[in-house]
Amino acid sequence: MSPSSESAPWAPWPCGGCPSAASPPSDSTPTRPATTAARPAASHGSSAPPTRRGPRTCHCCARPATCGRSWNAAAAAAAAEQAGARIARYTPVTEVREDEAGVTVVTAEGERRFTHAVVAPGPWARTLLPHEPIVAKAITSTWFPHRDESLFDPGRCPIAIRVGEPAYSCFPSVDGAGVKVNLHVPWREIGSPESLARSVPAAYVRQVARAVAATLPGLRPDPVRVATYADAFTPDGHGLLGRRGRTVVAAAFSGHGFKLAPVFGDIVADLVESGATARGIGHLAPDRPLRRSP
Repeated sequence: MSPSSESAPWAPWPCGGCPSAASPPSDSTPTRPATTAARPAASHGSSAPPTRRGPRTCHCCARPATCGRSWNAAAAAAAAEQAGARIARYTPVTEVREDEAGVTVVTAEGERRFTHAVVAPGPWARTLLPHEPIVAKAITSTWFPHRDESLFDPGRCPIAIRVGEPAYSCFPSVDGAGVKVNLHVPWREIGSPESLARSVPAAYVRQVARAVAATLPGLRPDPVRVATYADAFTPDGHGLLGRRGRTVVAAAFSGHGFKLAPVFGDIVADLVESGATARGIGHLAPDRPLRRSP
C-alpha cells in the first residue's frame, strides 16, 4: 500500500508475456498519482491494476492493451512498485475505518493511516463492507479450444452475450489458448471465499459443452480448462461504485467486474483525484436502495 499523500506516478505497465515486464516505460505517457488500496488476503495485498490514460498498447512489445496479458497482476504490481507504490503482500485487511482526519487500515500486523483509500475487496466485500447486503457466490468458467484462432482474436472478436436458451457470455481468446464461456445460470451462494469448493459437477460441464456444440461451431465442444472462483454480489446484480468521504468504494460487481475493469478503473481514478466523474454511475451508487431485480 502507498499512502495517498505521496504522489508517486503510476506508469503504463507491460503485458505479462513480455520479457521486459519489469522494464520502465520508454514513452511520455501521462501518469496518474498513486492511491491507497485496501484488499484482503487472497489478493496478496496488491491493489487493482493501475489506471492509465495513454497508448492502448504494451510499451515494450506493442501488443494491444486489451489482451489478457496486459492485466497480468504481477506485471501491474511490478510497474506500480517502479512508480513508487508500496505493496503489502500476504497481508489480510480486516477493517477500514474512516474519520475526519483520514482512513485507518487494520491488518494482522497493525494499523496504518492514510489520507484516502480505495476499497476494492473483490469477493471479500462482506468483510470490509459489513453493513451492505452483499453475498459471495461461486462462479464456474470454462475454456474451449478454437478451430481457427483468428476468429477469436481480441482485435476481431468482441465479448458476446447470448440470450435465450442456452444463455451465456463468450470472451475472445486473450491468451491464444482457449475461449472462455460462462453459462448464465443461478450461481451458488457461499459463506466466504475461503469455503469455496473447487470441484465442478460433471453435469455442469456436460451442460456447457452441449451449449457450445449447439451454438458455437468455431469451438471444439470439449473444454480444456474448468475453474471455479468467487465474486461478491448485490441484490440487484449491479456493483457499488462511488465516493464516500475519504473512501472510494469499488466492490460487489456481481460477475461483471472483469469485462468492465478498464472503465471502472478510470472512474475510480476520477473519484480519487477530483471526487467526481463525468460518467453516469448513479445506478451504481453505494448509497442507493438495494433491491433484488425482477
